[in-house]
Amino acid sequence: MNAQLGRIMEWKLAGEDLVRSSGVPYTIIRPCALTLAASRGLPALHLDQGDTLRGQIARDDLAALVVACLQEPAVEGKTFEVATSPETERPSTVSLHERALQLQRDQDATARTFAPFPYVPQ
Repeated sequence: MNAQLGRIMEWKLAGEDLVRSSGVPYTIIRPCALTLAASRGLPALHLDQGDTLRGQIARDDLAALVVACLQEPAVEGKTFEVATSPETERPSTVSLHERALQLQRDQDATARTFAPFPYVPQ
């Protein structure tokens, strides 16, 4: 996808790095493919890190997550992916706060590497 879309993923990473280096409190949410599907609610969302999550998420669920994150200090300084869990899985009984506490802060992430900023794709 990156090559077909003008290296869009590299540009997204460069934008994320600018936000990270700005000194402004932030949360970076990386949604999987957006859909017009009916909302399944926050408990149906799967949060993960490491750029391995694949799937889809309803636009309404993403909007609800963004609003919830604005009120959740535990997501500050974190980057994570989100997708709707398969319908065969039971919705999570763990609160957003508890799930956010399981996410690694960007400054503590040793296994993840970020592009230097300013970054110009080759």
